[in-house]
Amino acid sequence: MRRSAFGNIVARSGSLLLALMNTMVLARVLSPSDFGIVALSTMLSGFFSILGTAGLTVAVVQIRDLDQGAVRDLFTLSILLASLCGGCFLVGAGIIAVNMQDAIYFRVGLLASATLILSIVNAIPAGLVLKKGRLYAVGRRQLIGTIAGVALGIGGAFLGVGLYSLLFLALSTSLVVFVSNWREVRVMPSWPVRRESVSRIAGFASFDYGSSVVRYLSRNIDGFLVGIWMGPSRLGVYNQALTLTNYPVNNTSFVLNGILHPILSRKQDSPREVYDSYVGVVRLLSILGIFVSAVGFLGGREIVLLILGDQWLGAVAPFQILSLSIWFQMCVVTAGPVYQSLGATRPMFVSGSVIGVIAVGCAIVGAMSGEVTVLAWAVLVSVAFKWICDYAILVKFGFGSSVVDFFRLFIRHAGVAAIVFGLGWFVRGLLYELSPFWTLVIETVVVCAATLGGSIVVGEWRKVMRTVRGR
Repeated sequence: MRRSAFGNIVARSGSLLLALMNTMVLARVLSPSDFGIVALSTMLSGFFSILGTAGLTVAVVQIRDLDQGAVRDLFTLSILLASLCGGCFLVGAGIIAVNMQDAIYFRVGLLASATLILSIVNAIPAGLVLKKGRLYAVGRRQLIGTIAGVALGIGGAFLGVGLYSLLFLALSTSLVVFVSNWREVRVMPSWPVRRESVSRIAGFASFDYGSSVVRYLSRNIDGFLVGIWMGPSRLGVYNQALTLTNYPVNNTSFVLNGILHPILSRKQDSPREVYDSYVGVVRLLSILGIFVSAVGFLGGREIVLLILGDQWLGAVAPFQILSLSIWFQMCVVTAGPVYQSLGATRPMFVSGSVIGVIAVGCAIVGAMSGEVTVLAWAVLVSVAFKWICDYAILVKFGFGSSVVDFFRLFIRHAGVAAIVFGLGWFVRGLLYELSPFWTLVIETVVVCAATLGGSIVVGEWRKVMRTVRGR
C-alpha cells in the first residue's frame, strides 16, 4: 500500500496544484454566473457517467477470473451505454436550457457530452489497468491530462473563449486517461454481447451500481437545487465553496480508493485481516481530517481570498461551514472500496439508500430557505448522518464486528479536535492586522502543532505512526 501510494500521491499532488492554479486564474477572469452554468451541466453529466459505468470498473477489479471474451463483451457494453447516456444527457441539457430560457446550457452540454462518453468507455480499460496493479501509471496519466487541460483552459480564457474554458480540464484529462489506458490493455469490442458475460458480473455490479447512483444523487442534489431555485450566480458561489471543501476529500479518495480496492480484494476471504488494516487507516484519516477541517474553518476567509479573489467573498461563510464536514468525509471516504473488497455490495446499497433519503431531505429543507449558508448547515447535518450510518452498517454487516468498539476509536480524537479548534480560535484573534497570506500561514502552523500535540496528549500519535510505517 505504501509503495503504491507514493507514486499516486506524487502524481495526484501535482494534479491538485495545477487544478488549483487553473481555478485561481479562471476565478479572476470569469464570473460566478459562468461557474454556475458549467456546474449545473457537469452535475448532470456526472450523474449520467455513474449510470453509464454501471459498476463495471469495480467488477473487473473484483472478479479475478474474467476471461478475454467476457472483457471484450463488457467493453462493447460500455460503448453502447456511452452512446445511450450521451444522448440522454443532451436531451437533459436541452430541457434545462428551455427551463432556464438560455441556449448556453445546451451549448455547454455539447462539449460536456464528449467528457461523459470518454469516461464511460474508459470503465473497462481503467479496471484492467487497476487489476494489473499499475497504480502509479494511473496517477501519471491523470497528471499529464491535467497539464494539458490547464494549458488549454487558461489559454482559452485569455483568448476570449469564456465559460467553455472551464470544461477543458475535464475533457483533456478524460481523453488522455482513456487513450493511455486503452493503448496499454488493447481491449477490442465484440458483437454480439454474450448474455453470460453480463450475468457474470451482474450480481456484484448491480448493488454497486445502485449504491453509486444513490450516493451521487445525495452528494449533488444540493447544488442542483441551488441552480434551479436560486440561479446560476448563487450556484457558482456555492459550488466554489463546495469545490474547495472537496479538494482534500476527493484527492484522499482518489489516492486511497485506487489502492485499497485492488489490494484488499485479494484478501476478500479474510475479513478480520481487512478489518485490522482498515482500523489503522481510519485512525490516520481521522487525525488528518481534524487538521484539514480546522484549517478550512479558521482560515476560510483567507483561503477564499487567496484562491478565488475578492469577488467570491460570498463563498466564505458556506465554505467555513462545509469545512466542518471534512473530518466526517475523510474518515468515511474509504468505506466504498472496503465494501467492494469484501464483496459486501448489498450492505453498501442499503447504507447508500438510507443516506440518500436523509441527504435529499436535508438538501430540500436547506434550499427552500433561499440562503446558501442555511443549505451548508443542512449538508453538514446530512454528512454527519452519513458518517454514522456508513460505519455502523460496514462494521456490523461487512466485518461482523462490534459497532460500539469501533466508535470508541473516535472518543480520543474528539479530545484532539477540542484542543486544535480551541487553540486555533485563540490564536486567530491575535492575527487581525496581518495580510491574508501570513494569517493563513500562521494559522496552519498553529493548527499543525496543535494536532500533533493533541495526538500525543491523548495517546494516539504512536498508533498513527505505526499505521504510517505499515506495522
